[in-house]
Amino acid sequence: MLATDERRKLPLGLDRLNNDEDKRNLKRLFALFVALAVSVYMVGYVAWKTLGLASGTPESLVHSIFDRWDVLNYVIISQDGYTTTNYTVWFPGMPMIMWAGAQLGIAEWLSGTIVVLACAALLTLAFYALARLDFDAATARDATLFLLIFPSSFFLFIPYTEAILLALAVCSLYLARQGKWAPACILAALASIVRLPGAFLAPALLVEYLHQRNWRWQEIRADVAWISIAPAGAIAYMVYLWQKYDDLLAYSHAQRDFFRLETIQTRGGFHFIPSLIDEVRVIFTTPSVSEGVQNAAGLLGLLVFVPLFLLMLWYRMRPSYIVYSALAAFSSLTLGRLESVNRYIIAAFPMFLVIGLVVQKEPRARWPLAFLCLVLFFASAVRFSTYNWAG
Repeated sequence: MLATDERRKLPLGLDRLNNDEDKRNLKRLFALFVALAVSVYMVGYVAWKTLGLASGTPESLVHSIFDRWDVLNYVIISQDGYTTTNYTVWFPGMPMIMWAGAQLGIAEWLSGTIVVLACAALLTLAFYALARLDFDAATARDATLFLLIFPSSFFLFIPYTEAILLALAVCSLYLARQGKWAPACILAALASIVRLPGAFLAPALLVEYLHQRNWRWQEIRADVAWISIAPAGAIAYMVYLWQKYDDLLAYSHAQRDFFRLETIQTRGGFHFIPSLIDEVRVIFTTPSVSEGVQNAAGLLGLLVFVPLFLLMLWYRMRPSYIVYSALAAFSSLTLGRLESVNRYIIAAFPMFLVIGLVVQKEPRARWPLAFLCLVLFFASAVRFSTYNWAG
C-alpha cells in the first residue's frame, strides 16, 4: 500500500486503482483492446478479399477496408469545407482532426484512425476508473468489457466519431466527479463539436454539480459558471451554419432529409413514433435484405437500451448519468428511423455500468452474453468492410 502522502500525489483519485486487482483488470482490458483492434482490421481485410470486392495490392487496401460512408464525407469536408447543406449532418470535430493531420503530411484516413485508436485506449482506462468511483473492481471490469465488445462498439476502432465522443464524455464526467469543473467543461465543449450528444453533457454536468451540493442553491459557487462553456462547440457550429446557410439547425434538417434506402418515407419530428412503427413494419415487408437488416439491428439496439435505461432508474444511478443517457440515446429516435440506432445508443455509456451490475448478479450469463456480443461485433465488421451498412 502507498503511504498517505504518496497516495495524495496520484491525480484525480487514481489511487483507487493502485492495487493488484485493478492493475490485473486493466492489463487484461488493454490486452483485449489491442486484440480487438488488430482483429477488426484482419477480419475486415479477409472479408474484403475473400468476397472479391476489392482489387489492388494489400498496401493499397489497408486504409480502404473501412474508408467509406461517413469517413469519406469527413475527408471531403476536411479538404473542401461545407460546400452544401448535405454535409452539415457531420459535425466538424473529425474533419478538423483530419485537416490538422493533412497539414502535418499525414493522410486524412490515417490521422483519423490514429486519433480514434488513441481515444479508444483512453476510453478503456477512463471508463474503468469512472466505474470504480461507485462499484467494485469486478463490476468495473465487466462494464468495461462489454463496452469494448458490444456489437456496435465495432465503430470504436474505425475512423468514426464514437471513440472520440465517448473518451471526451467519460473523461469530462470523471473530472466532474472529482470537482475539476474547468477541465471537465472544456472537454465537454470539445465533445460537443464532435457529435451532438456531446452537447448533452452540459445539462448532465449541471445536474452533477447540483447533486454534489445536495441540491441546495446556497452551496452554489462561482465555479458553476464553467458549465456555460460545456456546449460551446455545438453553439459555435450552429452560429457558423447560421452565417453560411441562414439556418441554425441546418445539420438537423439535413439529417432529416438525407437520402437513405427507405420503403416508407420517414416522418420524424412530432410524428416520430408513427414513423418508428412504420420502420418496424419495413423489417417484415421490404424487398431489400439490406434495409431489413439495418432496421432489425436498430430495433434490437432499442430493445436492448430501453430495459437497461429502466434498470438505471431501478439501481438509482447518479442523476447526471441518467440525464445524459436519456438525452444521448432517445434524441436519435426523433428522426423516426431505426437505422443506426444500435450505433447511436453506445453514446449512452452508463448503460454498460448496468450490464456490469447485471452480470455480477447473474455470473452464469457473463460468457454466453460475451460470446453473443463478439459474434455480432465481428459480423458488423464483415458487413461494413463489404459495403453493407452495419451501423
